[in-house]
Amino acid sequence: MKKLLFLIFCFGCIACTTSGSSQADNNQNNPSKEDAEVSSPVVMNPQHQAFALWISGLSTQDTSSGYLKYQESSNNIWRKVVTGKINPILNFRDSFLAPVKKVRKLFYPFSGGDFLYANVFFPEIDTLIMVGLEPPGSLFIPDSLPNPERQSYLSKLSQSLFFSNELGFFRTLSMEKELKQIRLNGTLHPIVFYLARSGYQINRILPSKLLSDGSLAVSADTSRTQSNIIYYQKAGETKERVLYYFSIDLSDSGLKQTPAFTQFLKNQGEFGVFLKAASYLLHQAPFSTIRGHILEQSSVLLQDDSGVPLKFLKNQFDDIQVFGEYTQTIPLFASFYQPELKSLFADSAKVRKTGFIIGYNQQFRQTNLIFAKKMRTL
Repeated sequence: MKKLLFLIFCFGCIACTTSGSSQADNNQNNPSKEDAEVSSPVVMNPQHQAFALWISGLSTQDTSSGYLKYQESSNNIWRKVVTGKINPILNFRDSFLAPVKKVRKLFYPFSGGDFLYANVFFPEIDTLIMVGLEPPGSLFIPDSLPNPERQSYLSKLSQSLFFSNELGFFRTLSMEKELKQIRLNGTLHPIVFYLARSGYQINRILPSKLLSDGSLAVSADTSRTQSNIIYYQKAGETKERVLYYFSIDLSDSGLKQTPAFTQFLKNQGEFGVFLKAASYLLHQAPFSTIRGHILEQSSVLLQDDSGVPLKFLKNQFDDIQVFGEYTQTIPLFASFYQPELKSLFADSAKVRKTGFIIGYNQQFRQTNLIFAKKMRTL
């Protein structure tokens, strides 16, 4: 841990300079531009990468007994995720969802901290826009805490990832409690965990705020920021990728309170859309505005039945395919069952199985996916 502390100490000034220079970083990389291009060489904050390795159980600097136990547990859980979720999804994606590899920009509303599945289904994206109600969160220096507090944090982080690892989605009620703690204070923590476990290097993390024209400025006040910008890449990649997380209410009334986000979304032009375990909010009238943006700006959409209802998709997409099984919804969302959608699944001989189970219908051992394309764009 001394080595880790030394690294953090040496480069801590980078974080302070970055977060305190409101528009300075925007001169180098304007997050609102179409391709989120960045200049070379890449600006890195080793403190952020060191933190990512530590929370993901991949650090070689912390040799304490408590951390080694956490590392072993994290490795075991991750192997299970890879075997039970990631590998079957990769096989399915490569066999039946070829167009997703053409998607470079992805909008993932109601995402919480779920970087994992966005990355697995859409491997070639260089821009990822995630939105949830949960706070963005901020990092801390592990060595600044006594060992019991570090172990408590890691235990709470593992608990917060349980439903995502086991069921393939974050539960809103769980996130509301688990991601509003002193250290575990937002979606940044699960996002960074999954980034590191997915083999990415975190170059830098910038707390930010939206401006009225839909652009973003780096914010010095991390306690009041509503978004984080994460720059990341894999070894060998010459261009870094960018992830935006916004803590925003996507209801019609919520968007009226944050018109800058609506402008940000418009500025993005065309994108792919991913929806999963979305609480059927897009079935409801109070979410018509964001539903309209999804239908208008999306080139391809991958979702389960909790996303945009079929009746809206038919008016906007040229090709709609379904996969898996759809016979019912869980009792909590019974009123959002779609008989018309069930008819698309009726011919089981033609509907391909997914080979994996994620989403609300775990208790029925079912997964349903809807893949919609606009043929003029893909």
